[in-house]
Amino acid sequence: MKKLFLLLFSASLMAASYEAPWLGNPYEFEGELEGALAYYRTINTSNGRLSYKDYQKLARASLECSLTDWQFVLEAFAARTAKESFNLTSGAFLARYNILNDVDGSAPMSLTIGFKGDFPKKQAIQDPGLLYSYYCQGELQLSAGKEWSEGPYWQWRVWLLGALGSSTRYSPWLKGKVGIERNFCDLHRLSCYLLGQEGFGQSSFPGIDAFVSYGPLAYRLSDISFQYRYTFRYLASLGIEYTMRLAARQCPANRQAVSLTLNIPFSII
Repeated sequence: MKKLFLLLFSASLMAASYEAPWLGNPYEFEGELEGALAYYRTINTSNGRLSYKDYQKLARASLECSLTDWQFVLEAFAARTAKESFNLTSGAFLARYNILNDVDGSAPMSLTIGFKGDFPKKQAIQDPGLLYSYYCQGELQLSAGKEWSEGPYWQWRVWLLGALGSSTRYSPWLKGKVGIERNFCDLHRLSCYLLGQEGFGQSSFPGIDAFVSYGPLAYRLSDISFQYRYTFRYLASLGIEYTMRLAARQCPANRQAVSLTLNIPFSII
């Protein structure tokens, strides 16, 4: 447990927008499109490194709606990997409730609890380049953070996400993520994210042909990401993010990814 605790605070692509404890503007939809290129050439196993080159093309589309204290998100994922041609891999939903809010001054910090349900396809589950456990999996999330403002805009944000996930079969996993964000006049934003995830399975990586999912594996990974985002006033925001794998066990090693994200808000009232 001590090693796991250190992992979660030492350091994925796709989804920081819905992991920080702050919700979107009330009664406003947000559409988001993300495309990414990722590459790795080895998988760390208990018997050493397994050579496996994978040039991935990844895509995500999401629709988010926030109310005063609630946030609801629908997501669809697609991928092209060394094992599969470009196709839909998963559909997901996320519901979050804001318990504490430091933005309006009612609390010293923000705290949000949420649940995410994910429903990957069989081909995605059996792909070693995609981190899925089983056909139906869920994740209970708790996110806490603090915002510092100066004038009309926030300047700094620091937040922490903890999540416990499980599928209808196989072992659970634990995930932790830390985010540090700097905002410049609500136009430019620089962010750094550290991610750690560990699966509590008992098995070692069985090989490419015998791989069934990450559910039964005792895997561990840590990633670091850097993001720059530019906001077009009241119209959209465009972000570019680079992700690098710092450590891996029973999963792809030295994975690197670059993604572009377009976010478009529009009001419902």
